Amino acid sequence: MKPVRIFGNWYEGFVLDNHMEKSIFLGYDKNGKEIFENTRTTLGELIYQYKYMQNTQAMNKIMLMIEPFLDRWKIKQKIDLVIPVPPSNKNRKFQPVFELAKQISIYLEKDCRCDILYKINNIQAKDGYNITGTIQQIKNVSTPSNILIIDDLISSGKTLIETCKVISKDKNIKRIYCLIMTKTKRR
Repeated sequence: MKPVRIFGNWYEGFVLDNHMEKSIFLGYDKNGKEIFENTRTTLGELIYQYKYMQNTQAMNKIMLMIEPFLDRWKIKQKIDLVIPVPPSNKNRKFQPVFELAKQISIYLEKDCRCDILYKINNIQAKDGYNITGTIQQIKNVSTPSNILIIDDLISSGKTLIETCKVISKDKNIKRIYCLIMTKTKRR
């Protein structure tokens, strides 16, 4: 892993690694869809397996990889609550970002709240859409809290920025910390 500090409308944040080491364009399939030969980082491959291939066994390996960083960051002492970025795809059998946030909260011995934020549609900033107003807070945080926002994969970072913009309006939010597993490189 190669953690990188990220800056935005939060107090402190990190992306733990790139998602890809390299991606080679191979051409188009019969439907005109681009085809790539992808080589992912170790964490990127685990996130891919967990999120897109529903390989739930990958979670244990993800946690083993990220726990030393969580300890070095001393985030357990800094936060009171873990909240995931709301997912765009609500049709999955399980929500990878929710499960990731829950596992991190268990490790940190903090509460996890997956019912605070909601994404009203499935459009994504990475596809070029304006996502302003697509994330809503549907429940308030009940006590003054420093929070850790979790996301599994980011591209432009616009969803994270929108998430923090929305949650920061809650009168009980003191500091916002962010932890992203992997980041795609922009083409």
